[in-house]
Amino acid sequence: MPTATAIDLVLSPVSLGSALPEGSFDLKVLGVHRAAFNLALVGTGFVASIVGPSNAEEPMAIGLATEFDFRSWLPYKLGSGRLEGTTLDLLDARGIIRVRIIMGGAVRGAATAIPPIGSNGEAWTIAVAELARIQCRKSAELRIDELQGPDGNVGVAHSPLTSAIRALAGAPLPLAPPEAILSRIVGSGPGLTPAGDDFLVGYAAASICASGRERVIGPPTPPVELARALSKAAESTTLLSASMLRLAAAGYFSGPLGLFAEALAENEPARVVTALRRLCTIGHSSGADTATGFLYGLGLLCGPSPGKHAITPKSDKARRTQHAS
Repeated sequence: MPTATAIDLVLSPVSLGSALPEGSFDLKVLGVHRAAFNLALVGTGFVASIVGPSNAEEPMAIGLATEFDFRSWLPYKLGSGRLEGTTLDLLDARGIIRVRIIMGGAVRGAATAIPPIGSNGEAWTIAVAELARIQCRKSAELRIDELQGPDGNVGVAHSPLTSAIRALAGAPLPLAPPEAILSRIVGSGPGLTPAGDDFLVGYAAASICASGRERVIGPPTPPVELARALSKAAESTTLLSASMLRLAAAGYFSGPLGLFAEALAENEPARVVTALRRLCTIGHSSGADTATGFLYGLGLLCGPSPGKHAITPKSDKARRTQHAS
């Protein structure tokens, strides 16, 4: 299996045009934030977050930044809209609100590659430790320190989601895991976007890093089998999760994940920790679950022994000590 040695990893911000379809559409608001809102395009399977300049929290969906300030205007009753170029017309009871989109928060394209963990994994190791602390503090159901080698933590009772994810290590081709394994992960766990779905988004990004393919025009995508499985899995989960899985299958990910990936690629520990903490602010645990899928995927697919976990097994005593810190 190829490692990430010669990968032209593509994970950085792109403009709106390739992420949001142009034309008229019906709208459904899924959630309003301080200065942003999650917007579903009815019938398209696409969910985006329209993010104003004063937004103080990361929305759940892929963010599309605008100069329009939503602090005093909460669009609860939007009925329809139309996108032409970078201008989005939103129609509600008060009339048309015209919003100019200035940048998409989807990710694709960067010239740096994440190095093989076995040869240069300092930042990755630090990120795993920091993520474990964050998940302990959040009392998250999905924990990176429980996703360890098949022989680690013998006798520890794992959640169904953790057990399903651990099965990835035993898959003949982790880059294209069997649908039976993915079906146990998708839709599993708590959250508006279930933890298993967030994990798979991160895992899809890791698979791009591990695929070893040359860069192509447009966003790079996960291996064909995985992309196909993600698209099918999207049929059996929530609308917001379905959109995120379909976008991941097409090579689009959130901006914070892209920044985290770039920091890892450059092996800068301080920047990695900062980017990871920002990613983990998304939702209660969605960002952390996505980071888990990305870091776990890199360890599994790009570690010193591809196909084996790169996370060092800990004893129960060591885990209790870490959780207490």
